[in-house]
Amino acid sequence: MSKQAIARINQITREEWLALRMHGIGGSDAAAACGLSKWNSPLMLWMEKLGKQPAKEAGEAAYWGTVMEPILRQEFAKRTGLTVEEVPFMFQCKEHPYMLADVDGIVRETNGSVSLLEIKTAGSYAATDWADGLPAEYYLQVQHYMAVLDLPKAYIAVLLG
Repeated sequence: MSKQAIARINQITREEWLALRMHGIGGSDAAAACGLSKWNSPLMLWMEKLGKQPAKEAGEAAYWGTVMEPILRQEFAKRTGLTVEEVPFMFQCKEHPYMLADVDGIVRETNGSVSLLEIKTAGSYAATDWADGLPAEYYLQVQHYMAVLDLPKAYIAVLLG
């Protein structure tokens, strides 16, 4: 699939970013769209996207995840020895324009290929969610991003606690 950048997210306001997200399904919407989200249902997502229901406000955990993202991106690069780059764009899939992606980073592999980097933070209360590996919500998010960006591989960096 081919993609196009539709916005430089570090040059728009949060309100403009939220308005762009209303035009499609982003990675964090993927689990709800599939009926596999703990936090949202397909019906509620549909209502949000049509403006019939206000979008849920991002909570404290989401705020701290955003604050920690640059630090965790840098730490992932340090610990793995891989080159990691921030990607300050929102992408749209040309083949399926409703598919949007706003990713945490890309990894430049030693063989020249590019992979996705998704960064997650969770308090110690959520550690049990990760006991069996990557939770389904995040698996779907990563698969969505890989499809939009046409990437064959992803890394997920997680800070628990």
